[in-house]
Amino acid sequence: MGHSAGAHLAMMTAYTHNNEHKIKACVSWAGPLNFIDTTQLSIPASHLVFKKYTGADIAGSLDSLAWKESSPYWVVSPDCPATLLIYGTNDIGVPFCNAQDFKNKLDKFKVINSLLIMSGKGHIFFGATLDKAIEESFNWCKKYLFD
Repeated sequence: MGHSAGAHLAMMTAYTHNNEHKIKACVSWAGPLNFIDTTQLSIPASHLVFKKYTGADIAGSLDSLAWKESSPYWVVSPDCPATLLIYGTNDIGVPFCNAQDFKNKLDKFKVINSLLIMSGKGHIFFGATLDKAIEESFNWCKKYLFD
């Protein structure tokens, strides 16, 4: 579980380093999902941030392959753990359409998932929105880790 970069790390760990299926649940609060999505790349800071994630610029095909392999969207498989996505519709760092596309991909691979939509909210949650995210995350983990 994590928020933003931490959510990215949680998903990549759960999706690519879980051969023994010990990770049963994953929760992403506004984590970047698809580094090569055109909507994501239209956000000016994305190139700088993802270069730090991948160690590569997106100048050529090998770079874009590194960016793709570093994206949770491109490593989804039927073996992924139950995943809760919590995303704001007004996030200026991770476009909400990426969360919708990601949920559709999880559905396609029949991965148990849910998308909690934080209408009108941005990248960081506060107040009642934060309380709801915490409660839903706790309930998700309780359901898939202990049931």
